[in-house]
Amino acid sequence: MTDSMLSPATAGQGEGRTAKPMEIQSAKMDEALTLGRARYLSETIRDFVRFKGAWWILDRDIWFLADDEELIASLDAAAELMRTMDAGVQQQQTR
Repeated sequence: MTDSMLSPATAGQGEGRTAKPMEIQSAKMDEALTLGRARYLSETIRDFVRFKGAWWILDRDIWFLADDEELIASLDAAAELMRTMDAGVQQQQTR
């Protein structure tokens, strides 16, 4: 059984590993974003957040840890692309 199939309370446990939270309440993520400890995928895409070295996905009022390797790779690529796009938009707005 993979970590992604385990419940949030047990994910990441066993064989010397400590439990990793699989979900975060919106209030805690809002605080991390406000303090600059987390960042949205882009200025306009705010359903995905990079926090503590991992991607998190918003579903209503809870952020869930992304644990699918293909999804993580896609989010990394999208974030890189959107950084370039966000910078271009910001340059246009300052002209």
